[in-house]
Amino acid sequence: SKKTDIVMSSSLAMQDRYLGNKPFRKPYEIRLVAQGQPNFRVILVRKRANVKGVKDIAGRTMIGKRRAIPDMAMITSALMKVHNIDPSKVQVVDTVNTGQVVKALRAGTVDLAVYPAALKQPALTAMFQDGIVDFLYLSKQSRDSMLKLLPKAFYQGGFKAGSFPGQKEELNNFGLYTGLVVR
Repeated sequence: SKKTDIVMSSSLAMQDRYLGNKPFRKPYEIRLVAQGQPNFRVILVRKRANVKGVKDIAGRTMIGKRRAIPDMAMITSALMKVHNIDPSKVQVVDTVNTGQVVKALRAGTVDLAVYPAALKQPALTAMFQDGIVDFLYLSKQSRDSMLKLLPKAFYQGGFKAGSFPGQKEELNNFGLYTGLVVR
């Protein structure tokens, strides 16, 4: 845009802007000024929803898209395809921001959510401390099969067991880098 000269962005958005992929209309030359911290996408399950694995997703309500973070819908779609889940059997809803996701999980109005995460993220840590959520644990094979359906900006991410309060298993997730870019 002609209004923004510098922005912090995910590697996926940077790639789309540079190549002119949707939502951008044409390629645009940008420069990376500084590499930021890794940013991850995880799938959270509300503990009281009793979602123990991917097979339990059918019939559930899932936050799986957000206009400002289009990769959430990509992950949701890849999850359904890799695990042969009929998309019509899952009520996928969207939110405007991460605060809405936290409120919906705490209130119990959704069963699971694709969530933009980072280690030590306060809202996510608090939901774990309060016993509200756990991760949907995907095997490395499952995560890697999903990665094949996602843009190359994604990489194999993961959180060691114990990264969050009560997290007993290693988590295989989806990583994206952030960067400070200028036009």
